Amino acid sequence: MKHGKQKVMLALLIGLAAIAIALFSLYTLESQAANLSTDDLWIQAHSGSRSEDWIITTIDDWGIVGWYTSLALEPAAPYTPHISYYASFPNYDLNYASLDGAVWLTTTVDWRGIVGYETSLALDASGYPRVSYYDYSNGDLKYAWLSGTKWLSETVDSEGNVGSYTSLALPLTTPFTPHISYYDTTNGDLKHAWLSGTKWLSETVDSEGIVGGHTSLALEPAPPHFPHISYRDATNLALKYAFWNGTTWVIDTVDTDGSPGWYTSLALEPTSPYTPHISYFDRREQVLKYASWDGTKWASETVDEVGSVGWYTSLALETGAPHIPHISYYDFTNGDLKHAWLSGKKWLSETVDSEGNVGRYTSIDLTITAAASYKICVSYSDDTNDALKLACKTDDVSSNFYLPLVMKAFNPESGG
Repeated sequence: MKHGKQKVMLALLIGLAAIAIALFSLYTLESQAANLSTDDLWIQAHSGSRSEDWIITTIDDWGIVGWYTSLALEPAAPYTPHISYYASFPNYDLNYASLDGAVWLTTTVDWRGIVGYETSLALDASGYPRVSYYDYSNGDLKYAWLSGTKWLSETVDSEGNVGSYTSLALPLTTPFTPHISYYDTTNGDLKHAWLSGTKWLSETVDSEGIVGGHTSLALEPAPPHFPHISYRDATNLALKYAFWNGTTWVIDTVDTDGSPGWYTSLALEPTSPYTPHISYFDRREQVLKYASWDGTKWASETVDEVGSVGWYTSLALETGAPHIPHISYYDFTNGDLKHAWLSGKKWLSETVDSEGNVGRYTSIDLTITAAASYKICVSYSDDTNDALKLACKTDDVSSNFYLPLVMKAFNPESGG
């Protein structure tokens, strides 16, 4: 009997040691990953001074956090920011942050396995957040929404390995039907899902070759809110664009120069004919590019080519004509967060944050105030400090956006 107990104790010790080694290995890998791009390139941390026009706040720095950020500002004053993001080691969860008066709150949305990759956040007309994301553990596309004070979630698509590169959009009219574009890894296809009543429906949009990575979806603002999607064609090294015309999907090739279509971000102008604009990274030339429809054809141009720039692009348009585009992106060469905008016919750019290695997983949003001045914010990852950060530019320097106080509210059982 004693010998048997010794064997049991030995087995338990070996098991505990294996768990400790596994956790240490995960921590090591995550720490290394925080200093790598998603394409396994080594990043040299860079230090410097940020632009004085931007005010920067650390929102969350518990563990390794701030991956796959998605930002949305509420459409009415005070334009409260909401951010979804992935909290890596040690929890591997989907998280959400918002400003509640003078306090930043962070909440765990989904903790069931390794979940929260490639988040995409949208707000309904009342400011309630919805999030699409990838469940890495099960290879599924998932969707979460805030119901009162509790987060609920469900699986949208589980046919094979699906749900990476998610992009979510909501119409601002009831019933706020969510639409999601995403990549079907099993079949190498672009897919689209939408909620019909209480049931999720899905369809394959493009299956010609290996297509559908780096998707971005936007809905036409007026009913029936037809969806538009930008994405990468890996087979033909192209940037592609698809839109629903009411009866079928129409697919265009936008750019085939170099290796375009990485990190696409799509925005539509708010008035008919809802002209599409796309920011994206050309991996071969290592430059930030931008394409727009001129009424008869696609026109593309290089926005920034100083160093290796344009990773993790995110695009937003000013709501008023001429709908000036703004792009947030990562400067790989210097490890900086940058912002570019179109001034007349010339692209201008600035460094927003250069304190350490910062700027991956950017997401931009902006709004026009009644005084015609704009408020612009960018969420992003600080890899040096393993943190989620927010940079904002506004005329109101007293805005609560910039309060560094963070209240932790990780209580998944109560929804935060």
